[in-house]
Amino acid sequence: MGDKNKFLQDLTTFVKIAKTNHNRTTKQEIRDYFSDMNLDEGQRAMIYRYVVDQGVFIEDYELWDEPISEEDFREEDKVESAIVKIYMDELKDKNELSPDQEQFVARKMLDGDMEARDLLIESNLTLVTKIAKEYKSRNLPMGDLIQEGNIGLLMGVNEYELSTGVTFHEFISNAIHKAIEDALVEDSRETISAKKVASRANELSELATEMAKELEREATPSELAERMGITEEQVRQIMKISLDAVTVEEPTRS
Repeated sequence: MGDKNKFLQDLTTFVKIAKTNHNRTTKQEIRDYFSDMNLDEGQRAMIYRYVVDQGVFIEDYELWDEPISEEDFREEDKVESAIVKIYMDELKDKNELSPDQEQFVARKMLDGDMEARDLLIESNLTLVTKIAKEYKSRNLPMGDLIQEGNIGLLMGVNEYELSTGVTFHEFISNAIHKAIEDALVEDSRETISAKKVASRANELSELATEMAKELEREATPSELAERMGITEEQVRQIMKISLDAVTVEEPTRS
């Protein structure tokens, strides 16, 4: 890549120039600016990401332009990883449509052509996997992210109208992003809820032990509820959840 300091200086200068142009640039402008350096695709991708991170919009670039590699799936469970790899291999033969082709096919779909609808879905399955890649560091496995993204794709295809004022590609991309992000929010809520229940169960267990020593007998749900400041029904629910958890975790005896 040549002299590192010169490259970093050129990169910083380019960003400053782009900011004077209403924070906008293109991939071609970046290629032209760094044409004196022998850059490969990976190095160019790094520059694109850096420029975007600095708040500059690259008109003909999207984060999912970069190819997906097996690296993205190595943190997953072995079975999960194998399933995702098979799925990715099947998508290699799927042809993606250009934005103009998509708009043409979308019009045919809105006229009632079901084959056009199927083509729009099939040609955007790879887009789903590329968008899912952006969220691979979050809590959900890659397979789940792709599944949620596919749901967003189907919903987006069904809801798209020419009157929305955006291209089909923009509409579908947003629908996929939203579906994945909604799933992540829901997963986060369930995780927080589970932690709260576990904390409440531990609190109840400790209180029951403490009151048993005080009263020299087991405390009733009513007494526990009064001490915890909750209803007797809530105490019984916590007891039931705790009992169910113990039953599930208990090893099966032969």
